[in-house]
Amino acid sequence: MPGFIGVHLGAGDHAESLVKEYTKLSNKACKKAFLMLESGASAVNACTEAIMILEDSPLTNAGLGSNCTWDGDVECDASVMDGHSLQQGAVGAVSGVKNPVCLARNLCMERSERLSMGLIPPSMLVGDSARAHAAKVGVELVPPEALVTAEQQRRYNKYKRRVTIAPEDQMEDTGAEWEPARLDTVGAVCVDFQGHVAAACSSGGIMLKSKGRVGQAGIPGFGCWAQDARGDIDAVAVSSSGCGEQLIRTFLVKETATMLEESICAVRGLKDALKLKYLESPLSLKEEEKLAGLIVLKYNPLKDIGEFIWGHTTKTMCVGLMSTAYSHPMSRVSLNTKPGEIAKVEGTAFKCRGKFN
Repeated sequence: MPGFIGVHLGAGDHAESLVKEYTKLSNKACKKAFLMLESGASAVNACTEAIMILEDSPLTNAGLGSNCTWDGDVECDASVMDGHSLQQGAVGAVSGVKNPVCLARNLCMERSERLSMGLIPPSMLVGDSARAHAAKVGVELVPPEALVTAEQQRRYNKYKRRVTIAPEDQMEDTGAEWEPARLDTVGAVCVDFQGHVAAACSSGGIMLKSKGRVGQAGIPGFGCWAQDARGDIDAVAVSSSGCGEQLIRTFLVKETATMLEESICAVRGLKDALKLKYLESPLSLKEEEKLAGLIVLKYNPLKDIGEFIWGHTTKTMCVGLMSTAYSHPMSRVSLNTKPGEIAKVEGTAFKCRGKFN
């Protein structure tokens, strides 16, 4: 039975000059996670490991180097879902946690435990309470300012100065220009050697967000979704990126998972989900700029074959994969010639030999 790991480094506008660095990072995350799968690790643990590597890189908007809030701090969101137990764990607006996905994984695993006196373990914690729980369970803490890199401090100063001095409706008159928005939330989907699936995502949120704001990555079921196969229904795992408020409003991740379960063709299912449940959804029709990206894993354990597909409405999306069908990880930056519309939905079957195209 093949193991598989797929990752994304976000849907946004990746700098052309950094494409090699993005693909190198994606390959590193895939390789480490796949080695864990070969050693018998669960899909949840492999997803977590891949996300940790992405969080530790200043290239991504997750963990180290995340976008700053209006007050100049880093507050991170992350979530994990186990497709076997259907348990979820999430953290939102947490500061000073080196790898927020580890804390989300801890909450996910705790949901499987029984507590005395009928107490129910939380599936989601936010802010200072999330940080306190991280200290309690041994998740690594760092000084909050340690997650703000020099590059992000520069971007924060630039954005805040322009918002304060030149409101958006005056930008054209002042000649000020915006840098591309960083939406490079990270995510992973996985099937382990037992045929169980999992999904995870992690994000620093949008630049200059309000303190305490939680995006889709920090809400159970909104940032990612995973569910093992049931009878003749294939296993599905989904991880998202984009504008959190839009993804939450349209329930895009769960809607996509449902459509993929019901669709014979995975590519068609993802196209329909992005079109009908997002771009044309009455819940998002008033949005001027629609920013979303999804990676999806669909796996049939009876036929022992799966598909990894992705699609986005942003200019770029960086994705990568590794499986037993390939001797090394493969990554690429997917381009969209018409941002605001659905990019060509692409993918690969991961049992068969073939090109990653």
